[in-house]
Amino acid sequence: ILIATARSNVLLIVGRLCTGFSFGFSTSSAYVYVTEVSNPGIRGTLLSLPGLFIALGILLTYFKGWLLNWKIVAYISLVYSIVPIVIIFLMPESPPWLISKGRLHQARESLEWFRKANINQDVRERDVEHELKELVEKNAQKYPIEKSKGKATKYTEL
Repeated sequence: ILIATARSNVLLIVGRLCTGFSFGFSTSSAYVYVTEVSNPGIRGTLLSLPGLFIALGILLTYFKGWLLNWKIVAYISLVYSIVPIVIIFLMPESPPWLISKGRLHQARESLEWFRKANINQDVRERDVEHELKELVEKNAQKYPIEKSKGKATKYTEL
């Protein structure tokens, strides 16, 4: 918004700085999220795709800048920023984070949501149980689970 409505070079530069900082903060947390929720078999691919899409986005923006006024390009780019902000509220928390908070039932639901692409339900349920058990074991040292009011705090209590 600041870039599109800038009336001076200073505001334009401040808008670019804000855009750069916010992009840097958001991408680092996005990489952590993808690492925590992705299937290990495709994790490498998922972590390399953002670089490709960033490069394509820059190319597309340069192309739009060649055809359109820079203010119109800034408004169009604003839409590209709003879509992920809306989508992030629809995504579940990562299973390791939920496990660290002792919310094992929600961690299972989150894993099921992320693994729902597996068509065979028996295989999916077995994989979710296996992965949940691994996550609990891996995170036991890193994220000690605290006793909470009547909630399951161990994998075996689920």
